[in-house]
Amino acid sequence: MNLYTIMQKNTSEWVKENVKVYVLYDHTARLEFKAEDRHGDQMEAYLVNRKDGTSYMTDDGLMLQDLENAG
Repeated sequence: MNLYTIMQKNTSEWVKENVKVYVLYDHTARLEFKAEDRHGDQMEAYLVNRKDGTSYMTDDGLMLQDLENAG
C-alpha cells in the first residue's frame, strides 16, 4: 500500500469517527466536529454546493469574528 492510499484510508476513518453530517437543504449540509473551539464549544461548519458545480465551506464568519473580538 502506498503512502497516498494509507493517508486516504486514515483520513476517511477519521472523518467517519469525528464528523457528523446533517443535510439541511438540497445544496447545504452542516458538519459537526468532535473538536472544540477555544471556548469549549463544539465546532461546526457548513458545506454549500453552488449551481455551477463548485462547493465551499464556511462557518459564517464565526471564527474570524471571535478572533477580532479577542483583540
